[in-house]
Amino acid sequence: KKRMFIFLPSVEFLIKWQKSKGAVYRNSGPYNIASNGSVFQGTDFGTRVHDDIGLKYTYDTKNYQHYFTVPEDGVYLIHALINFTDGVSKSMSLYGRIERNGVEQSRQPKTIGGYAGANYIFLYPFSAGDTLRFTLCQSSGSTIKTSGDCRLNIVKI
Repeated sequence: KKRMFIFLPSVEFLIKWQKSKGAVYRNSGPYNIASNGSVFQGTDFGTRVHDDIGLKYTYDTKNYQHYFTVPEDGVYLIHALINFTDGVSKSMSLYGRIERNGVEQSRQPKTIGGYAGANYIFLYPFSAGDTLRFTLCQSSGSTIKTSGDCRLNIVKI
């Protein structure tokens, strides 16, 4: 029998050895995710930790639908980590959605509960000038609060 192995490089490997560009943004503090049915809400990733991609962050004070503008054509790996301040008392679904130019590209449901956070991974092509937005939605019947340690990691492959 022949065996085939698939090598999945880490983010660090992609940035260091493949000359990929990366960005890490975090939230500026805890924020609430209201239970509002199927309406997706903006996320706060306005604190830059590292960015050699050159993303431009736009803070939307009117609708809380913050977004990034992508400077170069390419395929982008997007990873969002959402953690919670007080944990979540019951098992529930939290949907993450990626948008390009205000149009949904994909959504992923994650089951959260206890003190488990949620990880979302997307891989999509973007063109220079496109906007990129990550939003969340939940319908548990109560508001949940993120911790101050949420991350948005973006790698231009």
